[in-house]
Amino acid sequence: MAAIEDTNVQLLISGLAGMLFGIFMMYLFTRDRSVDDEKRPFSLKEIEKWHLKHEWANILSGKGKKTPREIALEELELLAKIEETREEEYQDLKKRLREASKEFQKETENVSNETTFIMKLATAQTTLAAITGKITKLRKLTEGHLNALIPIQWRKEFLQAVRDESNRTTIKKQLNSEDLHLQIKDNKTLQNDFLESEFDALTGGDEEKTKELYTKLFGLKLD
Repeated sequence: MAAIEDTNVQLLISGLAGMLFGIFMMYLFTRDRSVDDEKRPFSLKEIEKWHLKHEWANILSGKGKKTPREIALEELELLAKIEETREEEYQDLKKRLREASKEFQKETENVSNETTFIMKLATAQTTLAAITGKITKLRKLTEGHLNALIPIQWRKEFLQAVRDESNRTTIKKQLNSEDLHLQIKDNKTLQNDFLESEFDALTGGDEEKTKELYTKLFGLKLD
């Protein structure tokens, strides 16, 4: 009878030991898989949504010669140079637009000073048409320039998170956050504000002249 009880105790102890070993192995497996998940590449859909370079998909893998942080720091330095160049280009575009604005105002005065209708019409169709064409070109350049800042904003957010050694889950939450979308929306708001200020400069704040200008530039008739 005692031998049977000893056997049962041994079986119970063996069972408990096996169960504990199984739990321990499951913990190790789950932990290792969690670590591997954090080093998985970002999906192509995420890379394209966030306007990132495709080669950054594996930036957290740690398989290259450089650490993720080192890669991020180098890329951020490159982005800083790009932003500096774009700021210089933007200031140049603003200067050219304002010069065109002054030229437009001067020529509208010349049109109004013409003594005959035929000369007013001829001056408007030649000189003013040329200036509005120039303004249209500069406006499109400015719009394209400001739109190019959008992917730069995404890339900065991503690289700064990698630099700060954020994990994959944290980075995904950060780049999908509403705050980032609002920052990008601000770029478009600034673009619209800039264009409105230029139109005000061109027309001297005259509402009717602004409507005429929109018609000449975009073929749109404002009510």
